[in-house]
Amino acid sequence: MIVFAMEKLKEIFFDFLDNLEEKEYLCELKNFGFKGEVLPDYQNKFIQQYYLLKYFPAYLTEYYFLYNEIIQRNFLKDNYNILSIGCGCGIDFWGMKLANEKSSKNLNIKYTGVDIINWSYWDNYDYDAKVITKDILDFSLNDNNYNIIIFPKSIGEFNDEEFERLKDSFRKSTFKSDKLTIVLSLRKARNTRDARRGIEIFNIIQNELGYIAKDPLKECYSFEKKRNGFPYRIEDILPEFGYPSSLSDFLGDYYLDFLEDNPCPFKKFCEENVFSRKPIKTMSQVCFNIVNFERRQHDC
Repeated sequence: MIVFAMEKLKEIFFDFLDNLEEKEYLCELKNFGFKGEVLPDYQNKFIQQYYLLKYFPAYLTEYYFLYNEIIQRNFLKDNYNILSIGCGCGIDFWGMKLANEKSSKNLNIKYTGVDIINWSYWDNYDYDAKVITKDILDFSLNDNNYNIIIFPKSIGEFNDEEFERLKDSFRKSTFKSDKLTIVLSLRKARNTRDARRGIEIFNIIQNELGYIAKDPLKECYSFEKKRNGFPYRIEDILPEFGYPSSLSDFLGDYYLDFLEDNPCPFKKFCEENVFSRKPIKTMSQVCFNIVNFERRQHDC
């Protein structure tokens, strides 16, 4: 899986460079960010590539870490039927596969990803896994066998009206499984708001769908800094993985050369706000919550 991840990163990188060769200016990238309620234009493949080059290795490591935690808790035993809401290109699925490879178990995994955007670079890696391009608000949660539902950095990307509709979808859902694991991978910069939304989903499951939470509802896991004050690196979690320095260094040099050869009215802005954004190579953005639920047993 590590080899697959490195090859996938290189594929994205070289596709991005091919796109750069065709660009006169880089203005498409200057608004990339998550300020307020404005999201990047994920429909744009150039933006997808830029997003993945920045976040892919760190997010893969985070998802590996949280799925390894789920495996270690052994709440669901050996059968995992995963629904990923806002799955993108499926990085959380690859993290699950990596955690499974490194565990002593041979898990039976089924994965369904749902995303309104048709992301490039998805690969099911010969698993029972698929991605459905559809608005989750039009996707039925009724009469299903899901026992893991994950929001991979996505619960905060719904506007208020959409989130109310999402809560209604949960209220109307009929889960067949007596055990449910809900996973929130939160945006670190907005974790308080995103975690609040998670609590609302948890309360619906516990108060309206007949489940009991087996874990604290307000706990959010994040990596503390090391004793020396530095954040944990990807390599501290996955020693055989990391963001290749040769790739990130080359990317930075290419940016500078590109700006030198292609001056535009936004050059100063791009230098300060686009190309100063380094790929995430540490666990500083990790923030997640895992809550297990079990259906109440009614007395006869």
